[in-house]
Amino acid sequence: MKIPALSLLERLAVWILHRSSRTGLVIVKPRDCTQMSYSVHQEDAEAQQIANEVFGYNEPDPPSLELERLYHLPAYGEER
Repeated sequence: MKIPALSLLERLAVWILHRSSRTGLVIVKPRDCTQMSYSVHQEDAEAQQIANEVFGYNEPDPPSLELERLYHLPAYGEER
């Protein structure tokens, strides 16, 4: 996580929380900044659900759907 508004000691504390096996969700927002960062443990389904509700994160599309989109894109120099 890169959060420029935090001091080195605060970054270390966030890193320790992020690496802990007992922490499922870490959300950091510096007081005078609009930037917000979060970290979710992959095996904690409840934390992932909370992060999805708060941040509106959607699962990425499967590779087959991405390939289909690429297939239907116009070729270089071709107009739609």
